[in-house]
Amino acid sequence: MEHVAIPTPPCGILDVEGSLETLGKTAGSDRRKDKITYPGYHGLAASKARAQTLTREAEAALAGLGPAGEPLAALADFVLNRTR
Repeated sequence: MEHVAIPTPPCGILDVEGSLETLGKTAGSDRRKDKITYPGYHGLAASKARAQTLTREAEAALAGLGPAGEPLAALADFVLNRTR
């Protein structure tokens, strides 16, 4: 059986787009702390595209499991679209 990794959005997307209300921390704090993040290195658009690609690949792999894969596919979609 092939292993399927559930991707997380490349680190830092929420920090770039979020707000204090949604994140519970000040947006942009990763940049101010000079943390190396995916968006900082690749840019926001490329980071979003990569997250989308990884999620769709995971969902396609999980589709082969039928109904048993649906909860994990839903989790991957939730992680991709989360705002906090």
